[in-house]
Amino acid sequence: MSHYESYIEFMCPECGELVQESIVVPETNWTGDNADERHVQDHDVVECENCNNEFDFEVNNHDGTIMVQLDEFPQIKVNAGDAVLTGTPYEDYEDGRPIWWSDFASNPYKELNEALVEIVRMNSFHGSPGVSMMNRMLFTQAIAAMEAYLCDTLLASITTNRENMLKLLDGDKELKATKLSLADVFRDPDAVTIQAVGYVKDLLFHNLPKTKAIYALVGVDIFPSQAVSTKLHKAMSLRHDCIHRNGRTKDGQVLAEVNNLLVSHTASEILEMANHIESQIWQAEFRSAFPETSD
Repeated sequence: MSHYESYIEFMCPECGELVQESIVVPETNWTGDNADERHVQDHDVVECENCNNEFDFEVNNHDGTIMVQLDEFPQIKVNAGDAVLTGTPYEDYEDGRPIWWSDFASNPYKELNEALVEIVRMNSFHGSPGVSMMNRMLFTQAIAAMEAYLCDTLLASITTNRENMLKLLDGDKELKATKLSLADVFRDPDAVTIQAVGYVKDLLFHNLPKTKAIYALVGVDIFPSQAVSTKLHKAMSLRHDCIHRNGRTKDGQVLAEVNNLLVSHTASEILEMANHIESQIWQAEFRSAFPETSD
């Protein structure tokens, strides 16, 4: 599924540390005849990884130029990059339903593990201790595999567990505010599931604060330790510069730290996170199947 995203930076008003995140931005209203009519606005939340404070913000898309303002701290300057289209459009329908609604990996952990093994293998042969395109490719591919795992694992959790679906629908502000008519539900009993699946597929799973928050709704903490959290947040920042700036910072400096060692470490940290998630999912399933032994 395709969507527009922007990369934002601002100094946390609570702790003073730099916050850097990718956010989803609303698509331009292409039916408008001029810039004012095409202007769109939305609201979301971003978290400071350093102090764990969350900040509601307003995002405005004015013909691709993105303007962001923190609701409670309008004096804080938020730097926002232009809107960039990411993902793959979905157009195919079957029996009136978008095909993607039930299209996700049946064993996301297995697919992640296989992807990381291949990435580590290629890194051992072709990775470089210096700056190289291969390093960037392997690094960003490891993160792409992580995103696919996080998305498909969450989808499996909500589509196979009614309780988890209810937790997500009731706990996520955007889903909770979604309006479906009685006619929509009567016409298609899967209407709610389709809406929830589409919403999850639109999430940016390299936005780790958002990912952490939505997984928490179904009772899963994605980070096995603060150390892994810190390293993966740093990796997501480097990912943005690798994808959108060809491995350079906004000041034009080459990212020398994206080397074969970073690729290896990032793959290891992603797998550690996945193992932590899988352990929690297994324990929840065990308690559900054998409630009398949960004590």
